[in-house]
Amino acid sequence: MTALLRLHGDVGRTAYSLHPFHPQRSPCRRKATLYASELAASWTRTLLCYSILFLTCSVGALSQPGPSGSWQRQEFSGALSLERTFPRIDNGYVFSFRPTIQGGSSDDVVLSSAVTGGKYQFSFSLPGMSEIHISDMSVDPSGQIYVVGSSLKPKDATLTNFLAKVDLSGRITSLSLKTYRPQRVCTAKDGTLWMLGEVLTEEPADNPVGMLRNYSTEGRLRAAYLSHFDFPVVSRNLAKRSQIFLSCGEESVGAYLGPARLWVEIPYGDSPAEQSKVQPPLSTAMTRLVLIHKGEVFATFRDRDSQGRLSVFNTLYRLTLNQSTPGWRRISGMAPASETPLKALLGRDGPYLVYVGNSNSDQHLTMNWSKP
Repeated sequence: MTALLRLHGDVGRTAYSLHPFHPQRSPCRRKATLYASELAASWTRTLLCYSILFLTCSVGALSQPGPSGSWQRQEFSGALSLERTFPRIDNGYVFSFRPTIQGGSSDDVVLSSAVTGGKYQFSFSLPGMSEIHISDMSVDPSGQIYVVGSSLKPKDATLTNFLAKVDLSGRITSLSLKTYRPQRVCTAKDGTLWMLGEVLTEEPADNPVGMLRNYSTEGRLRAAYLSHFDFPVVSRNLAKRSQIFLSCGEESVGAYLGPARLWVEIPYGDSPAEQSKVQPPLSTAMTRLVLIHKGEVFATFRDRDSQGRLSVFNTLYRLTLNQSTPGWRRISGMAPASETPLKALLGRDGPYLVYVGNSNSDQHLTMNWSKP
């Protein structure tokens, strides 16, 4: 591992600061239609990969933990839709959302508590905007939802990049992120937000602004890492969300930058970031990344056949960093399911990985909690 310096920090917290942050400098002008088409193509690929799981499925609400650490699920209908993303879990909440919203619907965002079984759904809209592209969302332990993306005004090709907060009653507050377009977001244990996204600026190379950023929940920039000048191959792939992942763990945040074969992990607080070059498994594509504790990293990959087509099933791997050549080690199975490959890894809930096993029928999905 090698240390990675922080590009920006709060006043009084500049131990790793290189340059001040200039959020309004020289914004790049990109056609919104081009970005929208790239986003639509990316989500189409994702939905096609998951379509086998969406036939007539239902997903469950929590009953009680089993003796082996897996939690049996009870079913309820309406959680899955081809128009929304495949469900994920974050801090005990299972959620999915529509990546593109025009006009709004009562189920743009669907959320359920794995603890209480409470279910919520609501429309998502922003004042004066006719079209909204949601890149990602995350939920904190209190149920506060954070949504990132871009929006368009009627007859206006200019995209507005936003961070929005949504409470469980559906009340929305938002702010502009100016020239920063986030593609991934997660909520940290210290109450802050981490985002990974594009930097739409043309600032000189001696004044870098990071792609990986730490914000307060009020939208104040606290720190920035990973200058797009240093990682141009990552910057070019961010709009397509190609093999780029972010996860907030118990003690740190981690980002996997597939195009650069790079793992970056940053402990919460003032500790410097660490980075490692990591080779992915041969002929695979990553589908989900989960960081539990510092250095405890799991991911699912899909195999590619000789024609480049992806399998509909996933195989679970663990990242090994304590070797001369860091890499991904395949996990043969997890109790109690002991199933590999998996249908899908949904995320983590505390120390547990949450996944959908391969033994589910097309009629029902059972979510499993297992300690790796």
